[in-house]
Amino acid sequence: MSSIINETCFVIGNGESRKIFGSLERLAGKGTVYGCNAIYRDWPDLCSKIFAVNKEMYDEIIEAKKEQNFSAEIVGPEQISDWNYRVEGDPSHPMPDGLKIYRIWQGGDATKGTIRSLDFAHSRGSGCSAVLDAAESGFKHIFIIAFDILGAQ
Repeated sequence: MSSIINETCFVIGNGESRKIFGSLERLAGKGTVYGCNAIYRDWPDLCSKIFAVNKEMYDEIIEAKKEQNFSAEIVGPEQISDWNYRVEGDPSHPMPDGLKIYRIWQGGDATKGTIRSLDFAHSRGSGCSAVLDAAESGFKHIFIIAFDILGAQ
């Protein structure tokens, strides 16, 4: 059993489905836990690493760590492996025929007018970067939780 625990990583995003999952504390002791962005606000001591590729979010987490002294390693844009979402043979345009979404993340709060889009061919997301780190670290079982790829419904 302990080898499975040592080979397992849970990567937790910030999606609305995180609320559906319930208490994340039940993951403790079942593998390594990576978190993304603002997870420190609700679960500061759960994660061994917290990933933030957005400079403002990274700076916020660094300041919070100084104040709260939680143990997670903070992984920012400069510590994340270089990667490119596009693979050889991918078209350069972001929307192939017949697909509504392709390597584009769009999120924010429409009621506040804070919608933004990222083309992952040109920028890196915290969640994908955390999954890449887990794979590079040799975890054999990587579970992603609260990655609401298509947004909240």
